[in-house]
Amino acid sequence: MICPTCKMEIEDNSSFCSYCGNKVVCSNCGAVIKPEDNICHKCGVDVAKLDDNDDILEANTGKRYSSLRSIAKMYTFLAYATAIICIILCVVSAIQGSVILMGTFLFGCILGYIGFMSLAESIMVFIDIEENTRETVELLKSPKKTLEK
Repeated sequence: MICPTCKMEIEDNSSFCSYCGNKVVCSNCGAVIKPEDNICHKCGVDVAKLDDNDDILEANTGKRYSSLRSIAKMYTFLAYATAIICIILCVVSAIQGSVILMGTFLFGCILGYIGFMSLAESIMVFIDIEENTRETVELLKSPKKTLEK
């Protein structure tokens, strides 16, 4: 199925476009709605009053990529856990007098922390870029809207 508003291909049973967020079927009868339609051609319901697309877009914005956000949080947790464990191992090896072992743990701590934090930040940058791209496309589609942020 093609979204009548943004012309992107969406799943056949979709009620809303996953790209622009606009309603593509009547929530009363399931008929396909064109962007210029105010009343459903099949059941006669006022389509504009059924749902507000802007509210739907705002509600879905924070829910997008929840699994990626969780993975980023997991990598952040692993970075802190790696740092704490390595610092403890450095202290233990310093108490035992093994400078080489302490240096190895310190080096591993730095690499582990930087590695996990960079993975977490890379995921968050990806999400931010995607969200900003959606906002930009939405602003370009309707020149009447102004950037609220």
